[in-house]
Amino acid sequence: MRELEKRGLIQPIREAASRGVPLLGICLGMQLLLEQSEEFGLSEGLGIIAGRVVPIPSSTQSSAPLKSPHIGWSELIPSGQSSWEGTLLEGHRVGNAMYFVHSYMAMPADPTVQFADCIYGGHRVAATIQKGNVMGCQFHPEKSGKSGLAFLRRFIAG
Repeated sequence: MRELEKRGLIQPIREAASRGVPLLGICLGMQLLLEQSEEFGLSEGLGIIAGRVVPIPSSTQSSAPLKSPHIGWSELIPSGQSSWEGTLLEGHRVGNAMYFVHSYMAMPADPTVQFADCIYGGHRVAATIQKGNVMGCQFHPEKSGKSGLAFLRRFIAG
């Protein structure tokens, strides 16, 4: 956020999003879409999507230590809706894996903006979010092979 502010980009990004320009945040970019982050102390995000960014849990669901950062391939599963129709994951097979590298995770205030998750240490982690024309993915599509390229192609095609 400091770098975006230094370059005078915060207001132009917010204005573009409010005008309906398609916006995709990848990894940290997805996290910046939210209102707040706990990384490096509490800091403000772009506030385009309500919610906050919190550390990945330090232990698994069974209380074993959990490695952070989460690095590697994780399968995507639907967050709550029954279909990815109309999202950037349309046509993506449930269970296909994407490549992740992150220590913090998005926690949207409205669960309906979260449309795909991965499981890490037994915890559901937001893999994708979307609110209208604003989308984010925690994974790196550019490192996720054919599935990642298909994701980026759908974004570019609009």
